[in-house]
Amino acid sequence: MGWLFGRSTPVKEYESKPLKSGEVEVTCAFCRGGGSPGGSFAYCYVCGGSGKVKVLSPYTRCSYCNGTGYSPMGGRTYCMSCRGKGVVTTVKKTLKCPRCGGTGQDEGTGLYCIRCRGQGKIPAA
Repeated sequence: MGWLFGRSTPVKEYESKPLKSGEVEVTCAFCRGGGSPGGSFAYCYVCGGSGKVKVLSPYTRCSYCNGTGYSPMGGRTYCMSCRGKGVVTTVKKTLKCPRCGGTGQDEGTGLYCIRCRGQGKIPAA
């Protein structure tokens, strides 16, 4: 896959800047903080061209897209689970999803797992 159809590597470090009410600002995985995906002239529709996105803390790398922000199904669409951010908010106590085995992906269809919403983890009871 070339730059036009998505990236195969995640953003290595998520720079975070604390904000109010438990939110942090992290680097947008879809455009890698550049404001436009793939070096195009259009602005990134995930972060609105700013290169940063807000997420609630604590957060972890998205299991479905492996932190790339792109859909593993291919094309130039953003990940359905993290909505292109590359990270998802987590709860403190989690278990590996029994349906997908923690991959975040449904084995039969290749789409994101409905049980864990592509996160690979479910809240502990």
